Amino acid sequence: MSSVAAAPSPASASAPERAERPGRVEVLSGLAAAERIWRAAEAGGAEYSPYQRFDWVAAFVAAVTPGADIRLAAISDRNDRPVLLLPLAIEREAGLRIGTTIGGKHANFNAPLLLAPGAAMPAAPELLAALRWIAAEIGIDAFALASVPRSWADIPNPLARFGTASPSDAFQVRLEADPEATARRSMTNEARKRLRNKERGLAKLGAVGFFQARTDAEVEQLLAAFFRQKEERFRELGIPDPFAPDEVRAFLRKAALDRLPEGCPALELYGLTAGDRVAAVLGGAADPKRLSGMFISFEACKEATKYSPGDILVSRVIREQCLRGRTVFDLGVGEARYKHTFCDETVELVDVFLPVSTRGSLYALARRGLAGLKRRVKQNPRAMALVARLRRAKAAA
Repeated sequence: MSSVAAAPSPASASAPERAERPGRVEVLSGLAAAERIWRAAEAGGAEYSPYQRFDWVAAFVAAVTPGADIRLAAISDRNDRPVLLLPLAIEREAGLRIGTTIGGKHANFNAPLLLAPGAAMPAAPELLAALRWIAAEIGIDAFALASVPRSWADIPNPLARFGTASPSDAFQVRLEADPEATARRSMTNEARKRLRNKERGLAKLGAVGFFQARTDAEVEQLLAAFFRQKEERFRELGIPDPFAPDEVRAFLRKAALDRLPEGCPALELYGLTAGDRVAAVLGGAADPKRLSGMFISFEACKEATKYSPGDILVSRVIREQCLRGRTVFDLGVGEARYKHTFCDETVELVDVFLPVSTRGSLYALARRGLAGLKRRVKQNPRAMALVARLRRAKAAA
């Protein structure tokens, strides 16, 4: 990407300005137009999160936002090597046009596709100039990119320079070929011992089994169990069920079934059984290197929950990923006890609210303030305990 002068302050204009194109930047409109370069990047060794895999995004758009205005911004270096691909959905919010990430809260990570490992990423002024040109090209007031990793695959994420800390971080474990070595490194001796005892206890309810959904029938079996278990759990917590809408269920089904015959669906489903019952379900966004936990559910009956079938399932899934040669497993964004049991690394996340117009600057300021408030609440145990009590009271009412 050719060198450009430092861009003016993003809030210096009342609308996105039509700036001179800063070097090698282009914008493709629609998934169909972007598919070739997107899939070529994946096949060519790009580093990307499973939530920016073309198949995952295509399934989400087809089922949840079929009329979405999708763009793919591509930035190249001085030698015409692509270094960054940024997928965007253009949405309207508070009368503004916002360039945002695809997948909403169902996407745990929103990283650009980072290409050409030997290529130099653009410096901050160059990248800011490129983003301003992209904004003017697609006519938006601000970028709103949530849950952006500070680095991905040990490569610093250039977009993170413009972000502030997200309300929550994520948790991951790096995998070794030997599952036992991975467990010894990432889990305490006491945690491994408790897990073995729980599995012996669960076996009292019937033989314990584990499987990955590899047929249409197994996908439907695990999704049916997941939807039921999650509905019961969210009702108990007093939280709206984000998996209840028909379009979300259609997305999960499509992501799990598309390319299943090839053995590489965008969403992999794993189940733990105890006798004839499905005791727990885990769904993960998948690519060749990583499985990223999107959701987990378990049977709510007391005789099953006391043996933590969800924990047993996570341990089985991690073992399976080690044997398959994947290098990373994560349990997504948000604080939970079981994540600290299995994951020994934190993935630091930022939210990028970058304005490119005066109205956009007010929007970005409000979004940053709200994100900061959420982070303070989530990092305060007393505040989170109060939130939990209020939710339970609402559910009881």
